[in-house]
Formats: sequence, structure tokens, C-alpha cells
Amino acid sequence: MSGLQGLWGDQPVSFVTLTTDPEFDTSDVLKKFGEQFGAVSQNWLFLTGPKREIAKVAIEGLKLTAVEKPEPDQTNDFDLFIHSTSFVLVDKQGQVRGWRDQHNVIHAGFDSTDPNLKAQIKPAVEALLKE
Repeated sequence: MSGLQGLWGDQPVSFVTLTTDPEFDTSDVLKKFGEQFGAVSQNWLFLTGPKREIAKVAIEGLKLTAVEKPEPDQTNDFDLFIHSTSFVLVDKQGQVRGWRDQHNVIHAGFDSTDPNLKAQIKPAVEALLKE
């Protein structure tokens, strides 16, 4: 997300990161994480809270997934969850906005691991900014 922050200049674009580990990710931990990645604090929020509420926002609101990874499947001390790598666009009214790919498939988000992410997300955000 840090690579996307400057794409829209001073336009009202905000970023939100939800923790998948609220027991560990206190406000201080998230603040340090944001600083490590150059988050512009007025445009990038890091949210934590009770696990049930985080799951509700992620799954019901944003249509993302996050499930605890069984201990035998964890590769290191930080490999605690299987979670979505999607960016989800939310409009000014708080509605999740989808996009249609070249195969006419509707998606709720953009894959953050896609090397073409910037090229895909930039026009979608610009279209929302014009609404």
C-alpha cells in the first residue's frame, strides 16, 4: 500500500489496514508498522479491536477472508493466519465497489500480489473520485 499512496496526489484517497492478529497488534504496534512502511497518517488508518468485530468487518463488510492457520502449518512465529491479499475499493458512501475483469468476472478487490496492481487500481480509483 505504501507504493500506492502517492498515485492520486492530494485527492481524498484513504487506505485502511485491518489486523488479523488483534491480540498482538496493539495501537502502538500498528503505529510502528505504519512508520516502517512510510504510511501517511492522515490518509492511512490501521484498525484493531476485538477479533469478532475485525472478522465481521473483513468478512461481512469487505468480503475478505481471514482464518487462523493450524499450528502445524505455520512456517514461523508470524505465520498465524491465512488471509486475503486483496485491496477493496470503498466509495464515499461506504459501499464496496467491484470491478469487472477481461473475462467479464466481477471482483470485489484487487490482488495486492499482482505485478500490474498500480495499472489496474489507478483508473478504478480515479473513476470513483469523479462520482
